[in-house]
Amino acid sequence: MSHATSSNSDCRIFFANLTGLCTFFSTSAQRAARLEEFLHKKGLPRSSKIKWNFNSRTVNAVYEHREDIIGALEKIEREATSQTTIQQAGAHLRILEDESFIYWLTFFHKIVPHVDILFNQLQKVTTDALKIHNNIGDFERAIGKIRSEIGNTETQPVDQNNSELTPPSSRRRRTADKSERRRQSIEVCDSILLEIKTRFQCIGHSILSKLVSFNQFPLFEKEFPEDFLEEAIKFYPCLNGGRLRTELSVLYSREEFRQSSDTSAVRLLGLLQDGTKSTIEDRRNNRIVVDFSQAYKIEAKTNAKQPYVNYVK
Repeated sequence: MSHATSSNSDCRIFFANLTGLCTFFSTSAQRAARLEEFLHKKGLPRSSKIKWNFNSRTVNAVYEHREDIIGALEKIEREATSQTTIQQAGAHLRILEDESFIYWLTFFHKIVPHVDILFNQLQKVTTDALKIHNNIGDFERAIGKIRSEIGNTETQPVDQNNSELTPPSSRRRRTADKSERRRQSIEVCDSILLEIKTRFQCIGHSILSKLVSFNQFPLFEKEFPEDFLEEAIKFYPCLNGGRLRTELSVLYSREEFRQSSDTSAVRLLGLLQDGTKSTIEDRRNNRIVVDFSQAYKIEAKTNAKQPYVNYVK
């Protein structure tokens, strides 16, 4: 998400301000205690206090406890004796009440839970290419839904200005600002979707590697990996699904391909290409083998129970 939002100046400012708020509380036990005092008055258990090491949870925490944080900052501003602390508390108060900050806080409060879910799914040691493909599909649909409902983010948690008392010029400026933020938030959604597609564009290669993973052949002989085959055909429509299934079934049943540690996925895919000549479809298939030789090297490195989170770093 950081890569997807880095090109937007308003997003950079938002996250910089959010990081500054985290730093303000995390560097002072006294300030953190003030905030905890406000949260405790709300009946929240002490275990629910905000963790001020910046991460995606901070967005949700600030969104949910913004009023409490404002109350704590106002008390710190009144009681502090240090000019620096007073200035910082006042600055953070103005930020938390700023219309633009509230808009982006509301927007990212909808985005980050889906980012967290995808991140946690990719960290699972038991994941595989097919699961990753499905997880990414779920993520893309969730972000797409937020994008389509982007108009709802115009509703701010706090109505700071009475429209009847606001001069017409100010109202026009605020309307223009909202339209611009709406446009920018749509661009952020598009950037996130583009980023995820770019980073996971080789998932199809990984699915192919699963189909020709020789140490899985005994299992595949008993139960053919239909899901992997279907997904491989989705990624590469030029493949002949029926022919590929037949040839893979033969490979799975051959003992010599189970016992040789020298058996490579590229060699096995090469066997499936025997007999192809010069048709357009054949040239496409051969190109898949060439592309796959590089993807298999990646697969070999990540096959030793390494979490697929490497793909999002």
